[in-house]
Amino acid sequence: DGIRDVIQVDPSPGMVTAAAERARKVCKSKLNSEEYVCALNDTARFVPDASVDIILSCLSLHWANDLTGTLQHVRRALRPDGAFSGAMFCGDTLYELRTALAIAEQEREG
Repeated sequence: DGIRDVIQVDPSPGMVTAAAERARKVCKSKLNSEEYVCALNDTARFVPDASVDIILSCLSLHWANDLTGTLQHVRRALRPDGAFSGAMFCGDTLYELRTALAIAEQEREG
């Protein structure tokens, strides 16, 4: 059926505007709802539990004030069969991300 609902969060007002224009062009009038928010990644905490099919993050997790919390909210917001895809720097560039992922995994698995 394609994309029906869009929630897009970006810290750049220009990117929020561009995303809204592109979504309307690509999806035409098939969207049930659209929400475009100019904010940091931690906005995921306001998304209802198990309400999202896919969350995409492209080189923006390093802007999160609380990375571990942001990743926990991403997981909470995803439906049971939902997916998270994140593009990020790797190697020694994101020590904080690796640490946050390890903490999130420990909290999840105990």
